[in-house]
Amino acid sequence: MKTEAASIGLKAVRRVVLERLGVSNVGSGVSYPVGGPIISIHIGEVYDHDGEIVSEQVAPFKEVVEVTPSAVTVPLEVAGKRVSHTIPVEVEETTTYFL
Repeated sequence: MKTEAASIGLKAVRRVVLERLGVSNVGSGVSYPVGGPIISIHIGEVYDHDGEIVSEQVAPFKEVVEVTPSAVTVPLEVAGKRVSHTIPVEVEETTTYFL
């Protein structure tokens, strides 16, 4: 059930972040540590093996953090009963180099 909530929540968070930033793409995903799922928004730069930039960061980290909700609550109906799960959201900044 939390897996389904995280998947639904990821789509909602992505939509909000893209709209607020005015961009067409950000990296995103869900991880499943012991405490439960966490939604992640990923931003960063990618460099090729010559050190040339291949992909630039869509916005400054601080701005992405400001527009990203800290959590999303997803209502679900299970066996005729309404339940909701709140999934935390984090922003990750990375720099990737291809060797």
